[in-house]
Amino acid sequence: VEGAVGAAVAGAASTLTRHESAIQDLQMETVIRLYEEQMAWPVKNMIMGDMLQSLLIQMHFMKAHMEEEAAAVHTLIKSNQINMQMMAAVPAVLFVVGVFNLLTTTIRWSLRHPTHP
Repeated sequence: VEGAVGAAVAGAASTLTRHESAIQDLQMETVIRLYEEQMAWPVKNMIMGDMLQSLLIQMHFMKAHMEEEAAAVHTLIKSNQINMQMMAAVPAVLFVVGVFNLLTTTIRWSLRHPTHP
Protein backbone atom coordinates (compact mmCIF):
# COMPACT_ATOMS: atom_id res chain seq x y z
CA VAL A 1 0.00 0.00 0.00
CA GLU A 2 2.83 2.42 0.90
CA GLY A 3 4.55 1.71 -2.42
CA ALA A 4 1.36 2.52 -4.36
CA VAL A 5 0.84 5.75 -2.41
CA GLY A 6 4.48 6.75 -2.92
CA ALA A 7 4.22 6.05 -6.64
CA ALA A 8 1.00 8.06 -6.88
CA VAL A 9 2.58 11.00 -5.06
CA ALA A 10 5.68 10.81 -7.26
CA GLY A 11 3.50 10.67 -10.39
CA ALA A 12 1.44 13.66 -9.26
CA ALA A 13 4.62 15.60 -8.45
CA SER A 14 6.13 14.89 -11.85
CA THR A 15 2.87 15.90 -13.57
CA LEU A 16 2.77 19.13 -11.57
CA THR A 17 6.40 19.84 -12.43
CA ARG A 18 5.69 19.27 -16.12
CA HIS A 19 2.69 21.62 -16.02
CA GLU A 20 4.67 24.30 -14.19
CA SER A 21 7.55 24.07 -16.65
CA ALA A 22 5.10 24.21 -19.57
CA ILE A 23 3.47 27.34 -18.13
CA GLN A 24 6.87 28.92 -17.48
CA ASP A 25 7.90 28.19 -21.07
CA LEU A 26 4.62 29.63 -22.33
CA GLN A 27 4.90 33.17 -23.61
CA MET A 28 2.45 35.76 -22.35
CA GLU A 29 1.50 36.68 -25.91
CA THR A 30 0.10 33.19 -26.43
CA VAL A 31 -2.01 33.46 -23.30
CA ILE A 32 -3.31 36.90 -24.28
CA ARG A 33 -4.13 35.73 -27.81
CA LEU A 34 -6.09 32.76 -26.42
CA TYR A 35 -7.93 35.08 -24.02
CA GLU A 36 -8.78 37.51 -26.83
CA GLU A 37 -10.20 34.64 -28.90
CA GLN A 38 -12.32 33.58 -25.94
CA MET A 39 -13.57 37.17 -25.44
CA ALA A 40 -15.36 37.07 -28.80
CA TRP A 41 -18.27 35.29 -27.04
CA PRO A 42 -17.56 35.72 -23.32
CA VAL A 43 -20.76 34.29 -21.83
CA LYS A 44 -20.74 31.23 -24.07
CA ASN A 45 -17.03 30.61 -23.53
CA MET A 46 -17.31 31.11 -19.78
CA ILE A 47 -19.97 28.39 -19.58
CA MET A 48 -18.98 25.98 -22.35
CA GLY A 49 -15.53 27.09 -23.47
CA ASP A 50 -12.07 27.40 -22.04
CA MET A 51 -12.27 31.02 -20.89
CA LEU A 52 -12.07 30.18 -17.20
CA GLN A 53 -9.07 27.96 -17.83
CA SER A 54 -7.47 30.77 -19.87
CA LEU A 55 -7.97 33.19 -17.00
CA LEU A 56 -6.49 30.74 -14.52
CA ILE A 57 -3.46 30.17 -16.74
CA GLN A 58 -3.01 33.92 -17.13
CA MET A 59 -3.26 34.42 -13.35
CA HIS A 60 -0.74 31.63 -12.71
CA PHE A 61 1.63 33.12 -15.27
CA MET A 62 1.36 36.55 -13.67
CA LYS A 63 1.84 35.06 -10.19
CA ALA A 64 4.98 33.23 -11.26
CA HIS A 65 6.32 36.39 -12.91
CA MET A 66 5.61 38.46 -9.78
CA GLU A 67 7.36 35.90 -7.58
CA GLU A 68 10.43 36.07 -9.81
CA GLU A 69 10.42 39.87 -9.64
CA ALA A 70 9.97 39.83 -5.86
CA ALA A 71 12.94 37.47 -5.53
CA ALA A 72 15.03 39.78 -7.71
CA VAL A 73 14.09 42.81 -5.58
CA HIS A 74 14.88 40.86 -2.41
CA THR A 75 18.31 39.95 -3.80
CA LEU A 76 18.96 43.56 -4.77
CA ILE A 77 18.00 44.84 -1.34
CA LYS A 78 20.13 42.20 0.36
CA SER A 79 23.15 43.08 -1.79
CA ASN A 80 22.74 46.79 -0.97
CA GLN A 81 22.26 46.23 2.74
CA ILE A 82 25.68 47.72 3.68
CA ASN A 83 24.88 50.85 1.67
CA MET A 84 21.58 51.26 3.51
CA GLN A 85 23.29 50.81 6.87
CA MET A 86 25.88 53.44 5.98
CA MET A 87 23.17 55.83 4.81
CA ALA A 88 21.49 55.42 8.19
CA ALA A 89 24.70 55.68 10.25
CA VAL A 90 26.38 58.68 8.60
CA PRO A 91 23.75 61.29 9.60
CA ALA A 92 23.74 59.96 13.17
CA VAL A 93 27.53 60.17 13.38
CA LEU A 94 27.51 63.70 11.92
CA PHE A 95 24.88 64.74 14.47
CA VAL A 96 26.90 63.35 17.38
CA VAL A 97 30.10 65.05 16.12
CA GLY A 98 28.23 68.35 15.71
CA VAL A 99 26.79 68.20 19.23
CA PHE A 100 30.24 67.31 20.62
CA ASN A 101 31.84 70.26 18.80
CA LEU A 102 29.11 72.62 20.02
CA LEU A 103 29.56 71.48 23.62
CA THR A 104 33.35 71.76 23.53
CA THR A 105 33.15 75.21 21.94
CA THR A 106 30.63 76.35 24.55
CA ILE A 107 32.73 75.00 27.42
CA ARG A 108 35.91 76.63 26.07
CA TRP A 109 34.13 79.98 25.61
CA SER A 110 32.66 79.84 29.13
CA LEU A 111 36.13 79.07 30.58
CA ARG A 112 37.70 82.02 28.71
CA HIS A 113 34.91 84.45 29.53
CA PRO A 114 33.80 83.84 33.10
CA THR A 115 30.62 85.58 34.18
CA HIS A 116 31.78 86.03 37.78
CA PRO A 117 33.46 89.37 38.65
